[in-house]
Amino acid sequence: MKKQFILFLTAMICASFISTVHAQLRVSSSGDVKIGDASPYPSGGKVQITGENSPLELRLFSATADNTRFWAINSVYGFGFGIDDSGVGHMFKNIHFPVSIMTFTNSGYFGIGKTPSYKLDVNGTIRTNALIYSSGENLKTDIKPISKETKKKILKLNCYQYTLKYAEDEENQRTRYGLIAEEVQLSYPELVYSDENGTLAIDYIGLIPLLIDEIKYQRQAIEDLKYSYKQNSNTESVKSFYQQSDIVLKQNTPNPFNEKTSIQIHNLDFDNSAQINIYNMFGKEILVISLTKEQKEVILNANTFQPGMYLYSLIVDGEIIDTKNMVISE
Repeated sequence: MKKQFILFLTAMICASFISTVHAQLRVSSSGDVKIGDASPYPSGGKVQITGENSPLELRLFSATADNTRFWAINSVYGFGFGIDDSGVGHMFKNIHFPVSIMTFTNSGYFGIGKTPSYKLDVNGTIRTNALIYSSGENLKTDIKPISKETKKKILKLNCYQYTLKYAEDEENQRTRYGLIAEEVQLSYPELVYSDENGTLAIDYIGLIPLLIDEIKYQRQAIEDLKYSYKQNSNTESVKSFYQQSDIVLKQNTPNPFNEKTSIQIHNLDFDNSAQINIYNMFGKEILVISLTKEQKEVILNANTFQPGMYLYSLIVDGEIIDTKNMVISE
């Protein structure tokens, strides 16, 4: 009798367990699986997990700090999400030889093609239709004009062309143009960043205000020089003979140039001296070329100057005949 009671009790417990399991885990005749009772069988999916009025989670748990990965695979491709033994999350490709293509850290940093050192860290080219920076006055403090000493440093920067090391695709193997971070750091350390590996990066956007100020300064210098020359050309001493003569200072060709350029002078005639003076955009005289009466052309080599904009004037017997500008490119 006692044995029969035990068998009866066991049967009741098993029936209750089976009933509970049946309510929470269902497999349809087509093989679809449903876990939970909050909705009907899945439509278009083989597995559906449902719940109501509480967080719904699916967890893969490793009791030790080992790699844990979840994969979605078809007959050709496989992509997985997982966590490695150092606590870094990854998006993987290639199930047989997993390669991390995206990385997530506990600090909320996200990396594409690399372990991130910033909120978004990409090893490759980013394409976008717009890039917008928050820059309202209400976001800033200690606002003041850029100092003259800070602006002058922009002239110390050198531009280079280069290709990237360790470029794996054709996109990264193309010729690029830019600055060297170590050189920028000497003039503008606040625009250079370093990650935990010592790799330096430049805030190129931060250079734009400095370039705008430099362009404005050069434009003002050009206008001032033009005004000065115009005022001089209106005086009787300058206008008397040579301004009414046939002497012509031609625009240099080619312009801009990065190798050589030619400046032609027509109908040159003088009593004492003639010369071409070259000035930088700050109005500083940097070169004087003496001319002969028979001279009709002056050749300039780009390697004599730094890249930039210059003015050149034809001066005959101390009088400015004409002034033109030229540009030396990289």
